[in-house]
Amino acid sequence: NLGNFTLHPAGFDFHASWFVPWIGSQGAICVAGGVDAAAVVFPDTQCYDLGAGAFNAPNADLGPMLEGVWGTADGVLYENGDYQLWVADGADAGFNLWPRSMYYSRNDGQWHYGPNPLYGVYRVEGDNVGDGNGCDFYVVTGSAGGFNPTTYNERNTSASDECPPVAGADCLWLGEVPTSTVIPAYGTVHPTMYFTATPDVGVDQPGDYICKLKLQGDPAVNVLVTMTVLPAPTWGKLEGTVTGLGYCDANPAPLEKATVLITTTTGMTWSLETDEFGHYQRWIDESESPVSILVSYPGYETGLATGVVITGGVTTTVNFDLRWLQPCVSVTPDVIDVTLNWGESATTSVEIGNAGPVALDFLQTEEDRGWQPYLLGAPVEVTIPAGPATAPAGTAVAAGPYRPAPERIQTIRPRPAPNAAPNVLLLNADDDNDYGSPIQAMLLAFGDLGAVDLYDARSGTPDLSYLQNYDVVLTWSNYVYADPNAIGDVLADYVDAGGKVINLMFSMGTHGWQMGGRFMSEGYTAINGTSIIYDTSCLGTYDPTHPIMEGVTNVCDLYRLAGTYLTPDSTEVARWQDGELFVAVKDDRTVVSIAGYVGYYYQWTGQMDLLLHNAILWLAAPGDVPWLFEEPISGTVAPDGGIFPVEVTVDSAYVNQPGEYWATLHVESNDPVVDDYPVIVTMTVLPAADMGKVTGYVVDNCTGGPVEATITFQGGVPITQTTSDPDTGHYAAWLVEGTYPVVFSADGYLNYTTSVEIVAGMTITLDVNLVPDRPCIAVEPDRFEVWLITGTAVYTHETGLDIWNGGGQDLEFQFFEI
Repeated sequence: NLGNFTLHPAGFDFHASWFVPWIGSQGAICVAGGVDAAAVVFPDTQCYDLGAGAFNAPNADLGPMLEGVWGTADGVLYENGDYQLWVADGADAGFNLWPRSMYYSRNDGQWHYGPNPLYGVYRVEGDNVGDGNGCDFYVVTGSAGGFNPTTYNERNTSASDECPPVAGADCLWLGEVPTSTVIPAYGTVHPTMYFTATPDVGVDQPGDYICKLKLQGDPAVNVLVTMTVLPAPTWGKLEGTVTGLGYCDANPAPLEKATVLITTTTGMTWSLETDEFGHYQRWIDESESPVSILVSYPGYETGLATGVVITGGVTTTVNFDLRWLQPCVSVTPDVIDVTLNWGESATTSVEIGNAGPVALDFLQTEEDRGWQPYLLGAPVEVTIPAGPATAPAGTAVAAGPYRPAPERIQTIRPRPAPNAAPNVLLLNADDDNDYGSPIQAMLLAFGDLGAVDLYDARSGTPDLSYLQNYDVVLTWSNYVYADPNAIGDVLADYVDAGGKVINLMFSMGTHGWQMGGRFMSEGYTAINGTSIIYDTSCLGTYDPTHPIMEGVTNVCDLYRLAGTYLTPDSTEVARWQDGELFVAVKDDRTVVSIAGYVGYYYQWTGQMDLLLHNAILWLAAPGDVPWLFEEPISGTVAPDGGIFPVEVTVDSAYVNQPGEYWATLHVESNDPVVDDYPVIVTMTVLPAADMGKVTGYVVDNCTGGPVEATITFQGGVPITQTTSDPDTGHYAAWLVEGTYPVVFSADGYLNYTTSVEIVAGMTITLDVNLVPDRPCIAVEPDRFEVWLITGTAVYTHETGLDIWNGGGQDLEFQFFEI
């Protein structure tokens, strides 16, 4: 037992090792490099002194290597009396293959880089098997990466010119007689050089054959030998270039390492590989003519030429253009611009083409790029009671620092409910089921959801038929699920059946409160991770264009997930400021994962309710534009010029105001370059003959700044509400002619009620100054001058000051003179 290395006491592996005879009285066993269990790679060395029976200090005998490596071949070479410790190949500190070598020289006590091996391998064996002159250091087999063994082997002949090649091992076509002899002083030897140009020594083609002949002597001498082999008179040259036609048969480029299989009339075959220029060649006896040529390359169609005649002394050129086996999409037209009268529709024929050599599969989706008048109700305040003083033992929140959430008032802008408001199930293992659910109250306040029901997952697991009563299922835990695996399995079944899921903390991770089953093991969740973070972080980087983040700029939470990562086929939407994932979605729009906790003991602040509401609508929305229709929405286009017609209809009956409406029709396909071909659609809807327009600006009565106000037209047709722009205060609405009471309202302002008479074909301007529900002082003029004659006792200015209160509350003021 030699004891333990002090170099890295925790242990290390895949190091080099040698017996070093000059250290100590009996030599030493030395190691160098290696890697530990934490994937740290070392350049250090340490030696065990056999005579002293102890380890010397790290790097005391050999010093550190030039760089940290592991998995190397190791061996000893003797070069001109110099004892050298060698390593070759292996992996570097970045776990990249290291096709290099280095050695320690006893003569100068330094490390040096050696020649570069031909192959990059690691976990490789090496040894000196010769007679001690260092000329027979071999590197054998090894892995090219992971568990990919090789049969490579190399011999070190570059370290010294004193190393002769192994007799007959390198240039079989070259021979020398004698191979060795003694030359007398001042003498000369004329060895006979033998050249062979036959297939049995590897010479089966005309061309130049080159060999370096090493003469071991004092000094060593290298002689470059070139043998030029001429073709026989009956041989002809077959050559050509293999070109890959790029995307849509454009941008051709040579294909390197394409396989060229030549078969002769007698059945002889040769398999060639193209060079970096896509070139191939072969000399063939005309007696083998005619020949066939089969060319293949991964991902490209096969090329075949038959009946190719070979003539002695003649070069025959056969080139190949291989098509990329991918579809090539086109869409005509790619812009649709239609103007309609109120209530009309129009249909345009769109042709989806495919110029590629394989079939094109397509699916059309829609993106709404224009807002209809947005119907917002008056703000609603939802009062959420303070959280309990303590968290129940055994819950996820009790495992970390808990503090009760204070009472809060959350302001929510209600939305008009769509024709089919989505029904939502809150499938939770939490006390929301017993004491009231804060997030349920907030979601209901938005006004555009259907049912928002609770299910207690602490005591049971719903079956698939129960879940299918809902459009979206939200799940979170704080207690352990009644059956974590059953919950995960049924939610995966629900998604497979067309359902949509939002999973939140603590349903993901590996901390003990997570769900299991197929939802987690098969990657239905978009986010997964490890333990719970009990530390507040706020919204960091996010995609502001994603509908889930619309209007969301401020969210913080105490309960989050550590070690987060995206599962396959998922896309990041937002991160916390500490870099952990916050929101991610599955690319097929089935699941949203939110690494935040919304249950009864919540600690979030900001707009978590809005974010969750947006996620519900994003999942539940049909994902299309209400006034845009395609028939069919998917299909397969035949290769090589196939055309698939699609009827695209725009219908103004599905909008409630004249104006321009914008959408993008996405033709998504298996085209490798243009997998999403956009078609820009514009529908301009003209007003009906009995319609007129009312427009204007809503501004603050005190400041003159824009106000985002709700404008309600009582009994209005076709709309009853619109809003003014928050940046400009502008609003506009088309209404059927008539007189309508109008109410202008905004948070923090007094309502203003008036009426408007809509005249067909006319535009009425109605500007409104909303009075803020507070005092608001204005003084005119803001300066004046008075000229008095010296000695005047009292003078009253004729104009004086006008002090005006533009607000809706009494104003108290007092003069101060400075």
